[in-house]
Amino acid sequence: TQRQNKKQLIEERRTPMALKFVHKKDTELQDFLSEYCIALTLRAHPCIATALGIAFQTPQHYVFAQELALARDLFSLMVPKVGIPEQQIKRCTLQLASALEYMESKGLIHRDVKPENVLLCDPECRRIKLTDFGLSCLRGQAIKALPESLPYTAPEMCVLGPKAHLEAQPSLDTWALGVLLFCVLTGYFPWLTAVPSDQYYRSFVSWHRSPRFVSLPAHWEHFTPQALEMLKGLLTPNPALRSPAKVIMNYIKTPWLLPEIKSRVRPSRELLGTTRRSLKGPKIPSPNEDILFGKNQSIQRNRQKMTGKQNKLLTEQGKRNRFKENLCELILEVLLSNLLSLF
Repeated sequence: TQRQNKKQLIEERRTPMALKFVHKKDTELQDFLSEYCIALTLRAHPCIATALGIAFQTPQHYVFAQELALARDLFSLMVPKVGIPEQQIKRCTLQLASALEYMESKGLIHRDVKPENVLLCDPECRRIKLTDFGLSCLRGQAIKALPESLPYTAPEMCVLGPKAHLEAQPSLDTWALGVLLFCVLTGYFPWLTAVPSDQYYRSFVSWHRSPRFVSLPAHWEHFTPQALEMLKGLLTPNPALRSPAKVIMNYIKTPWLLPEIKSRVRPSRELLGTTRRSLKGPKIPSPNEDILFGKNQSIQRNRQKMTGKQNKLLTEQGKRNRFKENLCELILEVLLSNLLSLF
């Protein structure tokens, strides 16, 4: 995510929960309150992490409580260059598409869909929870490019200049969902960044535009024709023509991976011990999976550093002096005066 945070298990009245800690040095109070209010607004959906009515501050952090997901997140199940078993992915994808559709019905865009933000209640992905609304915004809201583009970032965001902006639309989340699907099905990313200078993205766009005359890129040959059709819709470069997340429902009963690829995926019980580890490795011929994973981790670290520097400048300018009141009192004021008008 764009800011450093940590979660801690606590028990109050025998109700397990997770505490999300957000560093004050990296986050304005307004941004924290916005994330908390959005989480409270969306908690009715069964596939979205339930935010609880507990929020407070420490000298270094803003904190709020949410339900606990005991099986960690989707990223923790991924095996590099292998992925996750197809049936688990299908269970997860159905729930994730439902959560995104619910957000769209509320006029909200997530803007940070990735495996790390999909929490698991069990290792088989029978119950998942979409979380982390730190970048979420209203549909149609003007947004600027982030300091660094990730593989999940839609092409229309990647080409934005430093002073340019565009209106947030559900197509941003649809694109990220398509990249997430590719990633968890194969164990590597389809490209580093969705820009013409990226050779992997460039080869995909060429095939996408002229599939009858351009060969399918080698690292896309794992998929069945039905899965390719689904991914082609989710990853349409033109956001106006991009398929909605619910299109996945049309393909859920069809196979997504070719048989010889399925045999490479380890049984789910072997995935239980998978830990979040460094995925950077030696260079190999295309597709360069290890470099893609290593680059993504480097990008995330750079984003955190750049965000910290930007917020430090804001602190030096005295803009945080407006937010010295007690956090709990401010949360009550925001919930009472702003939530109804926003949603």
